[in-house]
Amino acid sequence: MSIVLFLSLDVHAIVTTGSRLEPTISAHGLGGGRWIFTAAVVLLAAGSAGFLIALIGRQLTVWKSGVAAAMAMWIIGLICIAAFPKQDWSQPVSISGIIHWAASALAFLSLPVAAILLARPWLRDRNHARCARRTLIAGVISILAFVPLVYALGVDAATGVDWWDVVTFGYTERLIAAAEAATLVVIGKWALART
Repeated sequence: MSIVLFLSLDVHAIVTTGSRLEPTISAHGLGGGRWIFTAAVVLLAAGSAGFLIALIGRQLTVWKSGVAAAMAMWIIGLICIAAFPKQDWSQPVSISGIIHWAASALAFLSLPVAAILLARPWLRDRNHARCARRTLIAGVISILAFVPLVYALGVDAATGVDWWDVVTFGYTERLIAAAEAATLVVIGKWALART
């Protein structure tokens, strides 16, 4: 449902404004689509919490684990993204914008870590190896989705060319979001699978 809501916001932006999706996904939270954006993020957080509970219930991980901590950081990051609007850079810097930025970084980095930590102990298990491999691959792909941003930051550091002139962050963020959505689907399928 979250993916459908996010896509509807992008399609609406393309159709009504001719946007090429250069603004970030969170920019939808600054306009009339704020409630749709917020609902999509809250649904994503709730679904993620459900997956974590299912993983623990199936004994694929435990509450006191790196997996649970990373998933909790992903969920907390999402809740903060929904609660604190993105910084409108045409305005003075706000506390809300800083919290939103930090929460986004926390969330986007935590989910791939959770996937990799979840997969590692099950890679040789007879019943769970296939799901573990898929989860590991999805986590690694999510990390690789950061490569354009890391490259842009490296160019900025080496040459002084602003990183946002090297890559269009809206596209890069959507690449990362797509990889992480796929990772969450893989985790969810494993959490709910009958093995």
